[in-house]
Formats: sequence, C-alpha cells, structure tokens
Amino acid sequence: MESYYEKLGKKLKKTINADIAIISESGKALFTSFDIDQEIREVALVALKTKVRVSMLKDGANVFAIPLKEKNKMASLILTNFVISEDSFVNLILENVKCFSPDDNLSSNEKLKMDALLSHEELLKTLKEFLDNNFSVMKTAISLNVHRNTVLYRLNKIKELTGLDPKNLKDAVKLYSLFDE
Repeated sequence: MESYYEKLGKKLKKTINADIAIISESGKALFTSFDIDQEIREVALVALKTKVRVSMLKDGANVFAIPLKEKNKMASLILTNFVISEDSFVNLILENVKCFSPDDNLSSNEKLKMDALLSHEELLKTLKEFLDNNFSVMKTAISLNVHRNTVLYRLNKIKELTGLDPKNLKDAVKLYSLFDE
C-alpha cells in the first residue's frame, strides 16, 4: 500500500514539471524523482527543524524545501527546477489535494455540512470560480458577472452552511475536495 508521501510525490510529479523529493526527519527518501545529494538533504532537514520553507539556488535552479506534516510524522517536500510564484504555489496546493480522499481530512460533522452545500448550485459555482481565481473576490465577481458584494455574501453563506471559510487556505483545501476534475 502506498504511503501518504508516495501518493503526494507521484501526484506532484504528474501535475507539475519539476523534480520532486520527499525526505523524512531521519534523512530517508520517502519519494524521489531525482538523485538527492547531501546538500539537498541538509536543506530538507533545516526546513524540518525550523518548520519554515527554505529556498536555495543550486546549479542555477531554485530549490524549495517545504515542511510537511501528516499526523505525528514530519517530512520535507523538495521542489526543484520549478519557478514558484504566489499564484502557482496556491494552485499547486489546491490541485494536489485531489490525490487524497476528502474523507481523510474531514470530520463526520464537516462531511455532513459539505453534503448540504452540494444542493446549492449557485454557491458551488461561486466557490469554484473563487478557488480558480486564486482567492480573488474581484476576479470572481467579473467572471460571474456579479457585484463583488454578491461574491462576499455567497462566500459567507458557504461558511455558515459548512463551518469552513473559503477565504482561509486550510478550509479552502477541504472545500476544494468537492470538485471532481
């Protein structure tokens, strides 16, 4: 059975054009699509110890080490040969949540509330546009041809219905699991 990190690594590799590695706290490669040298392992361990994203330039390519947590385990996600902007980083997170079952991250109460949202077509359309437009209320309003206050109202209705705030990245990732793509 594939581990959480193997699923994540394979999905990331398939989704983006980058070299991917996931390294455990002990320095063991849990997934890799390239040869990991000592310098990369050290950057991964720094990210794990500091619990912040670490970047460096190696052989002319950006290298990012991003700490990941699954339950009580920590690992470092390494991305290299990939240029990351704020928008593409958000998209990367949202796109790759699809490799996991939404049930993995939701309480039974959240699942029931999410099911209630499925019957509100207008709210779902607004949520999808909002996520596709990188959390931009204005871009969402323009694409839906509505006033920005209408978008804000609908996002607040989603929050009332589900208890999950679409403007919060952690909650948005859970909400994104509603869409099959």
